[in-house]
Amino acid sequence: MLDGGAVASLVAILRDGSESDSSESTRENCVAALYSLSHGSLRFRGLAREARASEVLQAVVEHGSERAREKAKRILAVLRGR
Repeated sequence: MLDGGAVASLVAILRDGSESDSSESTRENCVAALYSLSHGSLRFRGLAREARASEVLQAVVEHGSERAREKAKRILAVLRGR
């Protein structure tokens, strides 16, 4: 999935969803997929930075559902190297 551009695609869906009427479940699923991809991969960090995922994930932390917020916080921690 990393080779197929999944990180950039998921971030784009989240970014576009914040500007449109994207369903909350779609946003939760995108965050969950990013969360799964973030485990144990330094490559994920580079791809996420390139896609500017931090900005989108911060918006999820501020405005998303409880489940999406928790996963977004964990991904942001991974991106910060924790």
